[in-house]
This record gives sequence, C-alpha cells and structure tokens, in this order.
Amino acid sequence: MDPLLKTIDPAPAFAPQVAQARPDRLIAGTPEFRTWAQDTARENVRTGVWQATPGETRSIKGETRLIKGETLEVCHILSGVVENTPEGGTPVHYGAGDCFVLKPGFVGVWKTIETVRKIYVIVGEAFALPTAGTTADSAAPRPDTEHAAARGPLACPRL
Repeated sequence: MDPLLKTIDPAPAFAPQVAQARPDRLIAGTPEFRTWAQDTARENVRTGVWQATPGETRSIKGETRLIKGETLEVCHILSGVVENTPEGGTPVHYGAGDCFVLKPGFVGVWKTIETVRKIYVIVGEAFALPTAGTTADSAAPRPDTEHAAARGPLACPRL
C-alpha cells in the first residue's frame, strides 16, 4: 500500500491505550478513554480510533503539555452520542455518521452521553501517545479533554 494513503480500521484487533480524565478537567462521571493509534508515521499528523465512556470534561484544544501550538482535530462519529458546548455557546449534539472539526483554540465542554467511538485525525505539532493506566494529563489527546471551541466546531455532512 502507498505510504501516503492510510485506511483507518474502525474496529482494530490490537489492544488500545487506556486513560482516565485529568482531575483538573473532570466535570462529571468517571469517563475512560481508549485510543487505537493507527498512523503515527508523521510527527504532526495522527489518526486512529478513540472511544470514551459517559462523562463530562473541560475541553481545551491545543493547550496541554502534549500538544504544543496550533492543532485541529477532525472527528467522525462511528457510534454513540456526544454533546460539545463551546464556552459561552449553545450545545451541539453529534451521533453516528456525524463529522465535525475542532479548530485551534476551541474551549468548552465535551460530554459523552452514550459511549462514543470515533475516527480522529489530529493535525498539529508532535505529541506523545499514552501508556496503559495513564491519566488524560499524560495520555494522547482525547476528544473529551482536549476539545473545546471558542471558535466552535465546524459540522461536516452526515455520511
């Protein structure tokens, strides 16, 4: 296969990296995050599948020690339901088939209503991947704690 063409497996057979929400970002619940990183060949582009159990966290896109500088994330929801509420804005619900972009500077709340699984593409400066048993502070960006939208997510058409 061409190294510049990557197919993302929505149901990978390998074990995911597991993390919990950072205490300073946790709003409600005890969400658990699972990341199946599938393409990390380029330092500034990461792709894979991410899953979260119900819970609510503060999201700040591009403001962690793992992601430096401007980053954006494209999310395609495979299953479940989430609600993203930009700081000072109106909640937006996303479910299976929905696609959206969290732009650099997004600040708000990521609420997983039903366990969610998504395909992600993160574009930005290099960051580290989590190791088993880590917290969100020491793990790869998860849509729940690293997302937020001062400028708001851009909706993509339902596929």
